[in-house]
Amino acid sequence: MAGTATLVPPAGLVVSNPQGTDKKPLFALFTSDWLRMQSFIAQTMQLPITQGNFEDKYGKFSSEQDIADVVAAMAKIQGLSAQFGDPQKLIDELKNDPTILQSPNPPKELYIYIVWFATKLYEAANSYHQTLGDFEQLLNPSNCGTPAECGEVLKTILTGQGGLQSTAADMVTKTNALIQAMAGFEQQLKPAVDEMATYTSDDATFMKEVEADIGQDATDIKTYTAAAAAAYKSWEDYTIAAVTVSLGLMIFSGGLAWPAAAVAAGVLGHDAVEAREAYDKAESNLHAAEKDKQQKMTLKNDLGGLNHSMPAASAAASAFLKKLQEVMGVWENTATNIAYIADNFTVEKLGDLNWVMQALDLHKATEDWQQIAAATQEYTASSLVTYTLLDFGAKLPS
Repeated sequence: MAGTATLVPPAGLVVSNPQGTDKKPLFALFTSDWLRMQSFIAQTMQLPITQGNFEDKYGKFSSEQDIADVVAAMAKIQGLSAQFGDPQKLIDELKNDPTILQSPNPPKELYIYIVWFATKLYEAANSYHQTLGDFEQLLNPSNCGTPAECGEVLKTILTGQGGLQSTAADMVTKTNALIQAMAGFEQQLKPAVDEMATYTSDDATFMKEVEADIGQDATDIKTYTAAAAAAYKSWEDYTIAAVTVSLGLMIFSGGLAWPAAAVAAGVLGHDAVEAREAYDKAESNLHAAEKDKQQKMTLKNDLGGLNHSMPAASAAASAFLKKLQEVMGVWENTATNIAYIADNFTVEKLGDLNWVMQALDLHKATEDWQQIAAATQEYTASSLVTYTLLDFGAKLPS
């Protein structure tokens, strides 16, 4: 493709700030898709990945195979989330190796890889800003000689070894490598999400089983509550009858602790003991049903939260991948533009600072690259901020 006679960066490395036009622009990767992926990763890292963990959190089911299948699907999702990484993982890695983001090789976890990439893009943009800012001194005849000699100096800066074109080409290579890594993650995420959706969707058999268990627990709670009340009433009646025929016991107890005293004195008969045991059993069953209902309600909320977030996370991964491809296009265009400038203008023109400032829009180019560097640096800093999780269905903070 043909280049353009300008050093101004092509559009696409920064985006408008949604908080208003008076706010500084944001790095192009600092989007709602980036934040949505982080939220999804944090959510799925809380999933149980063993049957024991599942039952501790959500209670038991009649079918152990159902639990095994759901846990296997959850483990796939969580495995991908661990592969992606999160801010806390980055913070931990920085504690172990403060130079991890300065390494020439990208980190393994995708989240840290993306932040590493942003660091490299900052370095490239900052290099452009500083180099363009030095043009006034570099093209001073007292430093570079004749216009033709100054023009050769500029051509070397533009297309020579380690020059601006090679920086752009290096960023194309780095961006393409990240695209491949992100594409691999996206390709694994979709089937894992589709599998998990067979358990989380509203019409999923497993979701219906959870709802049925909640309904059964509610029925059991009513049944056990009534049974406990009836058993207590029977026990109370037997106790009163026993105490009534034992005036001495009544005097001994002072009428204050007669049920316990009656039992302690061995006054109650077999029927009263059975009533007490029935009450204890009903209360135990009631508490178990209440606990199981709460566990199943938690499971329903968690499944509902996943069902809501999974399609959005999958779409966000695709959109983020597309944004990376756009970023690579910016660097490709930048390299093309620089080559065009070096190949299509005489060294005499390139050695003329006034011509360079006007024709190549040097002032705007310098400012724009500085803006890109600043936005990228802010993105890197924000990537070290952790977040607090809220259960799906919980009251949102004001």
